[in-house]
Amino acid sequence: MMDNMPNMEKQPMDQGQNNETSSLGIHGMLIVGEKAVYLSHLPMWMPPHNFQVILEVTFSGPNQPQARYVEDRQTTGTRLYTLQPLEEFAMEELAPTGPQSLPRRSSFKATIWRNHFEDHPVTHPGQRHEIGEADVRIENVVYFQELHPEKPGRKDLRYLLFGKEQERFLAHEITKPPDFDQVLSVHVDEFQAEFAISRGGGWVLFRDRANTISNKLEEGERYVGKILPNTRGETDLDMKAGIEWYFETEDLAKAHSL
Repeated sequence: MMDNMPNMEKQPMDQGQNNETSSLGIHGMLIVGEKAVYLSHLPMWMPPHNFQVILEVTFSGPNQPQARYVEDRQTTGTRLYTLQPLEEFAMEELAPTGPQSLPRRSSFKATIWRNHFEDHPVTHPGQRHEIGEADVRIENVVYFQELHPEKPGRKDLRYLLFGKEQERFLAHEITKPPDFDQVLSVHVDEFQAEFAISRGGGWVLFRDRANTISNKLEEGERYVGKILPNTRGETDLDMKAGIEWYFETEDLAKAHSL
């Protein structure tokens, strides 16, 4: 059974998504987390990669791939780990559906890599190293949104808070080019974190902080965000930004087509 976050904002599927062949492909993902493992799709503005998706998953298979991944992260101190699926699938298969918000695809096979599985010598220069193959089981769809570069962007900076217990993360909401993909750890009071997820769906807004690359959250800085309006009104969320696990601008600089 999926451990769905209460009131998580699930975006409705667009009519144009009936043709799933447009998003069929190999969809690389960022890996974060040790106590619980999360995948964040590495998006671009062009199909088939124009989706921002965050999944909670487990790795299984020969040689204990999840334990090997965690051990490698702890031993090397490397920040960037990525996942390379070994099979094509349409991103719509990962969308939450039905009353339990279960995706139609529950698993896929992939390779776990230390550093980026593709060559990015400028933005992600670390030497890639294969950790091993794994069966990836989707436990929870944290967030799913198709990206439309022609739609209006967001004025103020907004992040999605997710994770469990003492391991929390923030993911920047991607809306309109030029934009940026950023995932970082966050230190926040546990009661406040649970309140934010249950009352505000996990969205944290930084009012009057422009949604630009130069205004992104920085490691080690303290911030006060706003849990989005709910029945109790807005609530402050005090936090300190931790490790920046991933930051990318090149793939989201401008809309383009194949």
